[in-house]
Amino acid sequence: MADENILSGDRSGFAANNMHQILAVEESNVLPGTALAALVAVGRGGEVARAKADSGDSTYVTGLAVKAGVSGERVHTQYAGPLVLSTEQWDAIAEDTSVGLENGAPYYLSATTAGKITKTLPGAGFAAPVGVATSPTCLLINIGFPSVIIP
Repeated sequence: MADENILSGDRSGFAANNMHQILAVEESNVLPGTALAALVAVGRGGEVARAKADSGDSTYVTGLAVKAGVSGERVHTQYAGPLVLSTEQWDAIAEDTSVGLENGAPYYLSATTAGKITKTLPGAGFAAPVGVATSPTCLLINIGFPSVIIP
């Protein structure tokens, strides 16, 4: 069944509708699972940087990196549906985990570290939903519109 293939990492037939390639403008490489935000300044169309929920300029997540990317080159980015990575890859991206994602937990964009996600709702800045974990290795990406957190 197609859904089983997607959850096991086979995204054939799924990728065309839920993934795109965008230009990374970071100073360093992008890890799989990194939350990315579009740069909307004039002349920056199609470029992204690590998203961070501390200001309106960097809070709008356009997707998560599917594979590692190199600065100045296109990054394969997924903006909806299940993203399967190893527990080690999620541990490098999720702030509050050491054994992969917590099944059933909602994940938000981090307000403290650019590009990272967290299951802890930020205390200030913006609440920017990214998705829900369906297993320690799978995040069901469901990017939500960020809302301001009033402390």
